Amino acid sequence: RDMLRRSLIYRVCFGMSIPFVILSMFCISTQMTPFRWGAMGIFSALYLFASLWPPLKLANKLGALRVAGAREQQILASISERLNHKPRGLWLFDVGFANAFALYFSNNIVMTDQLLECVDEHELDTILVHEMAHLTDGVSNKLGAASGLVVLALMPFLIATAINELWAGGLILGLMVALLIFNRRSARQMEDHADATSSEHQFDEGVYARALEKIYAYNLFAAVRHKRRAHAHLYDRMLAA
Repeated sequence: RDMLRRSLIYRVCFGMSIPFVILSMFCISTQMTPFRWGAMGIFSALYLFASLWPPLKLANKLGALRVAGAREQQILASISERLNHKPRGLWLFDVGFANAFALYFSNNIVMTDQLLECVDEHELDTILVHEMAHLTDGVSNKLGAASGLVVLALMPFLIATAINELWAGGLILGLMVALLIFNRRSARQMEDHADATSSEHQFDEGVYARALEKIYAYNLFAAVRHKRRAHAHLYDRMLAA
């Protein structure tokens, strides 16, 4: 029951951007007015803001997130000195799978309790180095990674425009396709750079590869997928590490 409560709170805090997209969809009409366009723009902007800057402190107060312990904070402090970057916070939550992710625009790192269960201290160091590398990545790659969110924010505008002016809808569709290509390229560059940074800063050769293998095994992820997404295949990542 407690796990379900934390999971629901987490979904509310990190999924609160989705209702704004739904609200913007309700603004669509065959007779678009300035008020409808304006409301659609406001809801889409709120969606982007809630996605890029999730309310971590609210999630912490509600019990979905908590500040990482002293051991994890000490590891992060060591990484901060090596990479010359200090994130705002390191957070923990219990959601049932081993993972960690960086919030680029709010400069925070979030990881799961399950990650701490399946990796040792040196392996955790390489995972946090990977996430820290995301925070220190270039602005263009961060914007590229966020462009996928912009595509979803543009969806109501695509539908509303296509209903009224088909050619204008085609222009928006072309923009969305370009953003998706930019997003995929940027996401892959960010992941490859983060993997390389982890390999460079690992304590001993093979530590990062071992950490990846444990995480994939814990989550029952396929080592090789039919098609690469943002991350390379586990086999390729372990060879590179």
